[in-house]
Amino acid sequence: MPEDAYPHERPRGPWAWHIGSMMPAKTLTASRPLKPDDLARFSLYAPFVRRIAPRCSSNRVRRAPSFRAAYTDFDLSTELWEMLQAIWPRNLLHLEVLEYRQLADIDRKSYAHPLHLFIGPSLKKLDFAVLYLNKLTGWADRRTDTRDPTLEVFLKQLPLLAPHITNFTFSTEVRDLAQDALSEALCGLSQLTAVRVNRISLPPVALHHLSTLPALRRLDIKVPPRDELRSAEPWPTGKFAALRDLYMSAVRIDECIYFLGVVSSSALDSITVDVREPSSTGTFHALASEILAHPSSQTSIRSLEFTLHWVEVLPPEAFEPLLPLSALEDLVLVGHVCAAVDDGTLCAMAQAWNKIRRLTLYKMPHHATQATVHSLRHFARYCPQLERLDVPLSHITPFTFALPASMDHPQLDTLRPHPLKHLGVGRPELHDEAALAAYLSSLFPTLRVIEHCWEGVISNGGAWGELEEEEDRITDRWYALFDAYEAFVRIRAQERSWHAERTVL
Repeated sequence: MPEDAYPHERPRGPWAWHIGSMMPAKTLTASRPLKPDDLARFSLYAPFVRRIAPRCSSNRVRRAPSFRAAYTDFDLSTELWEMLQAIWPRNLLHLEVLEYRQLADIDRKSYAHPLHLFIGPSLKKLDFAVLYLNKLTGWADRRTDTRDPTLEVFLKQLPLLAPHITNFTFSTEVRDLAQDALSEALCGLSQLTAVRVNRISLPPVALHHLSTLPALRRLDIKVPPRDELRSAEPWPTGKFAALRDLYMSAVRIDECIYFLGVVSSSALDSITVDVREPSSTGTFHALASEILAHPSSQTSIRSLEFTLHWVEVLPPEAFEPLLPLSALEDLVLVGHVCAAVDDGTLCAMAQAWNKIRRLTLYKMPHHATQATVHSLRHFARYCPQLERLDVPLSHITPFTFALPASMDHPQLDTLRPHPLKHLGVGRPELHDEAALAAYLSSLFPTLRVIEHCWEGVISNGGAWGELEEEEDRITDRWYALFDAYEAFVRIRAQERSWHAERTVL
């Protein structure tokens, strides 16, 4: 386009480098009325475009005592949409990727742009996401009694104009917006390999269609209520047979347990579960048992991630069904749930999962744990590929490092340093940082991060001033730990060098 009509604008200001990493480097905004010559030039070069990502180029929030309002500028001006309308459909864009990210005012009659002007038979990837805002408050608006005619037209024409889409992503906060049209669009696409619809629940008819697709590898959905899932029965034979990555978000854990039982793929590699509320009938142990019963449990499942948004302490026996998963490489437990593990449980995990690369058993630990620092030796001995370990430990005192006579003391290979880089210990009290530094340097001499949960702890204060002072002393010891650890690491390196020289001699 002529530069006098569409000057290239780049982000300016102190945060321009950061904005540029998230948004397109150039924004097209018409600076004068467009002429017929401009349309002809656009019509000539438009078919050569392969990827376009119309995004919100700025999101400035004005704060006031009574309300917040969001203002947006778009990368594509109104004139450009008119030009697309003029050349459609006889000169369709040969796009392969369409990514649409916008903020929209929900009080308008039409929120999305006429995206059907972009799609054609070459389109392979569609990524649609709109955050609908209330005009007065500027906050996200989740009303369900709204419709978007422009978006519905786009979804209804999608299977006809772009039947070869393989990667489909649809994210919006409005639950009932174009739900029927979305379901029809998915049912009209038969070459999908990755589907992500994680803000609204798909109708059973759409899930039933997805379960028959022979090339579907990745599925990221919000699981509908259990009664709706049962209405899709009977499920076809070989349902979700090629699935490898499964992401399920749900209100209750029962829905995830049921849907996991529907998936029959023997090549399932990754399972991610995000649950909002606890259930009286479904438990973490029941979910773990369903994972163990899955056809791919002992052969291909390598990654498990659980995000549980309620406060609960999981007992050690909750993890027993997962121990036979010998191929496991990542196990992450986050949210408000914490694992109350002991030394025996951690020892069993280390011995069972010798391919583990990341093990995270808390985000905010609750001190209902009996695991001691001695349990770390089992991971140093049995898990040679472990790179990140987050386990809540009990309080660490000088007496902690006196090994009980009955405790198994695995032998370590001192000539091959363990590759662990990140160690999280929860919120134990630390009373001897030098002893802990010496101990950790003997197990994991390549640590870059030793993470604890004492930073930012809110003290009681007032009458509890002594407790506040003690917490400050503990925090200071944790800060001093890493300097002592680095000193011991240098000593360990000298010991290994000396030992290697003696071996050669």
